[in-house]
Amino acid sequence: MSEPTERALDPTIATALAALAARLDRLHDVQQAQSELIARLSARVDQLGDQASLLNGQGLLLSSRVDQASRDIYGARQIVMQAEHQLQQGLVSMTERLNEAIADIHRLHMIRESPEYKIKILRDDLLSLGQRLAQIERTYGQGQQ
Repeated sequence: MSEPTERALDPTIATALAALAARLDRLHDVQQAQSELIARLSARVDQLGDQASLLNGQGLLLSSRVDQASRDIYGARQIVMQAEHQLQQGLVSMTERLNEAIADIHRLHMIRESPEYKIKILRDDLLSLGQRLAQIERTYGQGQQ
């Protein structure tokens, strides 16, 4: 008996090997698809990382701008408070000047009225003196007759 150089595979084993080969092909395809998905996801993660870095930079810039705006607002508030204080001082000064002007006007009015008042008093006194003089003349004039 002679042995064949190639042995024929048992049909059951051949079927099992064919099924295994088909399954290996499917697993390879699944692995290939998963590798592509992982590559895409990795690229997307890199993009998201870049965007996160960009957003972080923008956040720092905005934070700096907010800090500067806060300092500007504080400075503006200080300027407004100083202006209000100066305005109040100016108002007090103007009120004092107005009161002084009113007092000056009152004094001028009194000075203006003072001579007229004195003249009126002198006229009244002169009239009263004239009436007394007339009364005295009547009294003495009757006594001499």
